[in-house]
Amino acid sequence: MSLPINHSSNSHPFIFALAACALTTVCEQTANADELEVPLERTGIVYSIGHVESVINRGAVIDLGDAHTLRVAESVALIRQTENYFTPVGILRISETYPTFCHAHPSSVKPQNGDIVIFIREFSDLKTPEIYREEFLQRQLIKNSGSNGYSTRRRSDTAMALLTYTKSQPKWEKSKSNILGYMNGSSFAGGGETSIKRLLNQINMFREHYRAGRNSLPASGRGWTQVMSVLAGKTATLQHNSTQVENADDEFQDEETGPSIRDIKRAVAESLFDRTVEERNLLSFVVATALEDSPRKLGLWLRQQAEQSQFPTLSSEDVVLEVIQDLIREFRDAQ
Repeated sequence: MSLPINHSSNSHPFIFALAACALTTVCEQTANADELEVPLERTGIVYSIGHVESVINRGAVIDLGDAHTLRVAESVALIRQTENYFTPVGILRISETYPTFCHAHPSSVKPQNGDIVIFIREFSDLKTPEIYREEFLQRQLIKNSGSNGYSTRRRSDTAMALLTYTKSQPKWEKSKSNILGYMNGSSFAGGGETSIKRLLNQINMFREHYRAGRNSLPASGRGWTQVMSVLAGKTATLQHNSTQVENADDEFQDEETGPSIRDIKRAVAESLFDRTVEERNLLSFVVATALEDSPRKLGLWLRQQAEQSQFPTLSSEDVVLEVIQDLIREFRDAQ
């Protein structure tokens, strides 16, 4: 059942408009959910992760390029690590691609050196190693026809990326995991994704709730809503939309009223004013999801959500979890 939204004077129309726009971006590029057979158990995601190497006139140079399947006009998520947590910055749009690196258009988003860049591929979008290598080499012949070539380091990075793709693709094909693997830039090569495991855990948690049909993502804040429009993936978006169609067609679905996203975020901020903004964003998301999902063992469920987030230590902070449980009960009693 979808989280009921109260369009009262306390609601925030901008947040809901943003959610509706951002979370349907991927779906608009695909057929309608009811026209496709939507897989229910597996999304088959391959992550690509890199860094912003430099910023020129508010445009970014990123260590991800042709060898990692990134194309001109595609979008990537920009995330910044601040002290002990990660903050979503926004979306960058690619303007040029080269072997192992690319340029992003200048935008209102202000990238910084060292920012994390992430995009995903679904296995259904990946080509066989032979086709991929042939298309890549053809693109490079065209690009380099009038140039003097590029550095030895870039050549080595390109060769390594092509080799990684060739060796990994058969493993991805056999895998039954939702996360098949990683095709990273040089800054995250050789298993470097483990250094941002907490971030990836939270992204995966957001995607799974969204895939299951939850409408609670806007409670996590505008930044996460924006970046998840790139990181959700086509399959998860189709699965989400299929649940919305089912709910809309349910003749026996009762109309309910409940707290708005703004109500939830305000209550969490007032109760946990001493926590960081990102902790409060996560906990607001958890409250909104619990109100929509109604987990049977709430205490256990809350600990599990914390463990799967970028703040796993919250799972052992009993005082915080008790505050969240009380807020959930208060919102339920008020419905």
